Amino acid sequence: MAAWRGARARNAPAAREWWGLAAARHAACLSAHVRRPEAPHLDRPAVPLLRCLLGLLLSLSCAVAPVSAVADPAGAPATPAPSTEESDILAQSLEIEDRDWMRPAEAAEKLRALLPRLAAGSPLRRELLGMQGRMYANADMKDAAEAVASELDARQRTLADGSDLVASMVRLRIQLREEGGTVQVADLRAMAPRVDAELGSRERLRFWFHLASGLANQAEFGEAVEAFQIASDLADELGRPGWRSTIRSSHAGVLSQLGQHDRAVAMAREALELARELGDDTLLSEAYTTLGVVLDSAGDSEGLLRSMQSAIHHSRKAGDQDALAILLGNVAHYHLVHFQYAEAERVSQEALEIAEASEDPRGRALALVNLGLSRIGQGRVEEGKALVAQSIEYDRLQGLRNELALTYAEFGAALERAGDLPGAIEALHSARELQDEIFREDQQRTVLALQEKVEAKRREKAIEQLQAETARKQAEFERNRLQQWVWRLLAVLLGFALVLMVIGVRRLRASNRHLAGINAQLRMQSERDPLTGLANRRHVQAVVQHAEGTRAYTGTLMLIDLDHFKAINDRHGHAVGDALLVETARRLRAICRGQDLAARWGGEEFLLAVDWLAPADAAHLVERLLAELSRPVVVDGVRIPVSASIGYAALPLPPAALSLPFEQALRLVDAALYLAKLRGRHRACGITWVREGAAANLEAVIADMEHAEALGRIGLQVVVGAEMEP
Repeated sequence: MAAWRGARARNAPAAREWWGLAAARHAACLSAHVRRPEAPHLDRPAVPLLRCLLGLLLSLSCAVAPVSAVADPAGAPATPAPSTEESDILAQSLEIEDRDWMRPAEAAEKLRALLPRLAAGSPLRRELLGMQGRMYANADMKDAAEAVASELDARQRTLADGSDLVASMVRLRIQLREEGGTVQVADLRAMAPRVDAELGSRERLRFWFHLASGLANQAEFGEAVEAFQIASDLADELGRPGWRSTIRSSHAGVLSQLGQHDRAVAMAREALELARELGDDTLLSEAYTTLGVVLDSAGDSEGLLRSMQSAIHHSRKAGDQDALAILLGNVAHYHLVHFQYAEAERVSQEALEIAEASEDPRGRALALVNLGLSRIGQGRVEEGKALVAQSIEYDRLQGLRNELALTYAEFGAALERAGDLPGAIEALHSARELQDEIFREDQQRTVLALQEKVEAKRREKAIEQLQAETARKQAEFERNRLQQWVWRLLAVLLGFALVLMVIGVRRLRASNRHLAGINAQLRMQSERDPLTGLANRRHVQAVVQHAEGTRAYTGTLMLIDLDHFKAINDRHGHAVGDALLVETARRLRAICRGQDLAARWGGEEFLLAVDWLAPADAAHLVERLLAELSRPVVVDGVRIPVSASIGYAALPLPPAALSLPFEQALRLVDAALYLAKLRGRHRACGITWVREGAAANLEAVIADMEHAEALGRIGLQVVVGAEMEP
């Protein structure tokens, strides 16, 4: 099956439209390029290439397709019916957004000419200002775009109608254009509640489609599917086949990335039917392109070819020469994948002529690489190398590192088949270096995204604690008020002192019980993990401090880490990951005795503290743990294989009864856990003794436990888990 990448990033910068209309159609037509499957394997894999296609499709489009009906001026249900004048302006503005998106400066001026015809408080004026600001940003006219954002801010101060949200979207677009970055998903998420409450249907549709695209770009596919569904519902509500088709095309791509190929194909065919209903050739070209991509992901390479040929047919009818050059490049690469070099050369030559005639450097670069590879495949190595070199130079000048890495890999594979081994090695080495660099940056982005999620959860917990603290203070206030009332009443009604005192005391006790319950609940919430119900790090530290004081820790300490948890999370989603953590906690509780302490130490890591155990007893216990934690977990009918790695030690350690503070003992056990993972996972590594001389420099032992074992400074006990259930 051929792998796809996004049009070698050949789309014009102006096509990177946020919440626009027609950009998605064109970007999809330009968004497919086939990579031959026999390219040599690089040690570190790149991001899956279908995801690269989705990234380009979604980040460049973030848009909806042509107009098919006129809705209310702002799309909001509560907005009064538009006047004939406003309906005419709305139709003109949507036509401008659809037809002139490739000329953003011209489109912005046309929108500006419509604004004087609208009342200052008209919701449609807010919508047109947002469209105008984005067009200016697309044209890299920062000052003009910022002026529009400032006008929206002034409107917000007067009308308080959500205009500041539209201004923020314009400024995010300016920032994206300046930094060449990705969609600011965190900023968009923060806007979502107000967008739904304050903006009209069309504005909400653009927002949710753009947020869905950003989530897909960051591989948050579960949330992306939900956002696409919201956008799809809004498009259905507005009754616009163009928007409905484009959203379903993008939605199909995300479903394909999730491996839901049947749903993806069905969604792509639905998008195609909507495009046929509208009869727009550019939209049909996009729909056929998307269908080809998802069919290819489902293993139907012939369906891919048929779809691309249909896309070419409609692109010719639409007169879209840029898209036609790219689509011809796709078909050429299909023939390259199937080693049909003569046919690939013919199609590539046609694509090159079209790209040169339309002065499209992006399409020309794609045609050159395909033409070069086809000639290398026919034995004309030097001719092919010269052509590929031109395409590589374009990618390098444009900073298209993903495309450059892929081109080098294809180039190396072609040279290897042609017998030019030195050239193949050089090309593959270049591909490897670029992929390593891209991989490191992907890791950094992933870490930042995780930090953002952790910070969000921290804020949520802080809010919950603040609410609980407020309730506690309220209860305390009520108690004080009741006390004052009791004493005042006693002073006035001495005759009823005894009766009133009994009543007051009863109420006071009830209030105290309520306050005590709140305090106990606060303590439990602060020392319990809300997901698994186990003790958390704070509870463990409190228990150790209470039990040991300043003395050394005594007992057997274990750290347990679930193997490959991140991969399970990425593949099945966070809900499945949470279910796995809950099930692990349940199994630990089932093994623990009443006096044992089990806690979630952080992430997928658990702590188990039990009484001191001899090496044989400790080995028996970790064998039970490994066996219990390696049983598959079934979530929603899906059987998920799991395993764990364990580090442990029983303190004090022989032969000199070495005692350690809890924190140092924990670092020692953590080092053993690391060693267990290093030696293959699904096993336990325990420290059974520490030589007297090594105890004086225990931190060095912790830093390099394997070296310490080799020198005979420590003794290790390794327990390998039994064969896992399938």
